[in-house]
Amino acid sequence: MLIKQAIQNIRKIKYKNEQSPALETTARKFISQIPEAFAESVSSMNHDESAGTFNIAVASAEELQKLRVTKAEIPLDNFIFFNIRKDGSGFLIVSKPYFLFSFASHIFDNLLDTDIEDFASGKFITPAFDWQRVSYDYFLTQEGRIQRNFDRESYVRELARLGFTHLEVNGLGFPMGIETGPKGEIYPMFYTYCPALDQFVYSELNKGLYPNYYLSANMKYLKENVRLAKEYGLVPGILSFEPRSVPEKFFDKYPMLRGGRIDHPFRSFIPRYTMTITHPKVRAHYAEMMQKLMHEVPELEFFNVWTNDSGAGFEHT
Repeated sequence: MLIKQAIQNIRKIKYKNEQSPALETTARKFISQIPEAFAESVSSMNHDESAGTFNIAVASAEELQKLRVTKAEIPLDNFIFFNIRKDGSGFLIVSKPYFLFSFASHIFDNLLDTDIEDFASGKFITPAFDWQRVSYDYFLTQEGRIQRNFDRESYVRELARLGFTHLEVNGLGFPMGIETGPKGEIYPMFYTYCPALDQFVYSELNKGLYPNYYLSANMKYLKENVRLAKEYGLVPGILSFEPRSVPEKFFDKYPMLRGGRIDHPFRSFIPRYTMTITHPKVRAHYAEMMQKLMHEVPELEFFNVWTNDSGAGFEHT
């Protein structure tokens, strides 16, 4: 019997509620391919091998051992466990949420004509990567995000299908940053790249520097990207150019906090400066913004900083 025949015998997709949203997304993936199947969320997972019941779960090696679904040695780190029987019963258990949708897609894209004997007793697959992301995501968070008919969910779904694990989420809700400059200057356009923390939150030091409607729109865009990431099991995080330059009016008020000049002389018509990162007030400013951002979006799990590009830099660079 082939996997595609056994899968059509699935009648119930069972998963644990209050775990990753990717479980429900993956269940919907199965149901879309199996007309007679339905999903059931349960409060706890057990060893259910009843005919037609297919279980999906995120579990550690220890939790998988307790489920007693295999006698094989369980990998301690990253794993995918897939088991399917003739009656449609089986398991798809992964160590991380970001393996779920990817492997479910792999089943329907590549394994349907495989004999179930390869998986009837269960088989461990070791993922090639446990950190795979689009570094500097042109479409989701850079200028590609404003192209006509761009569908964020379809894009994130495709990344998950292809096996990506992490996702940059800090894009602007506006077509470009509200950095201003002299007529004909193109340098402000570069502020759409890798938005800095102060494009989403503010501290007591820079309060009012950017309008609330602008910060709110950017935060809304970021949060929606986070929601989509979690829905498909991806890990959301940030890639920022920091420290980024700030409007000159900030230094009218705090001249002692002027840091390095960072603008590109080929593209910039006026000097631009960041705050000096050596001053305690500026360090407190960044700490406060990070605290506010994590309070607003606790799901963020990584933060990468590029320190010298598109309006960013610091003294002596």
